[in-house]
Amino acid sequence: MRWCRTSQPQPGPKRPDLPEDPSRLMACQNYSTGYSMFAVGIGTLLFGYWSMMKWNRERRRLQIEDFEARIALMPLLQAEKDRRVLQVLRENLEEEAIIMKDVPDWKVGESVFHTTRWVTPTMGELYGLRMNEEILRATYGFMWYT
Repeated sequence: MRWCRTSQPQPGPKRPDLPEDPSRLMACQNYSTGYSMFAVGIGTLLFGYWSMMKWNRERRRLQIEDFEARIALMPLLQAEKDRRVLQVLRENLEEEAIIMKDVPDWKVGESVFHTTRWVTPTMGELYGLRMNEEILRATYGFMWYT
């Protein structure tokens, strides 16, 4: 037990475990003052801000790493997409030649656009002659229905 000095003498019985002048001493009961609680609160706040700042830096570093990986893979993914588009267009031309073989003056693969530049085909152009399941798979990606 800790002892604090008081300004007023405290009357009390003589006890052998107390020092000579027990009237000037009493037990401290105030363990947490307002200042110490305020300091602990500020310390906790500063520690929280520091840990959040540290985690945000780490998260940003991981995000940059993910972006760099995505940028590195972008040419490969674009080449695969272009290869698939050209394959579907070739299959569409073969199907168009079979369907329109009896129509006179029909030119297979003639562009409907009045330009010589490459125009990215729409989903309707790519999958207009396909089954509905293939259209849905191409439009929305792989979905598992049970």
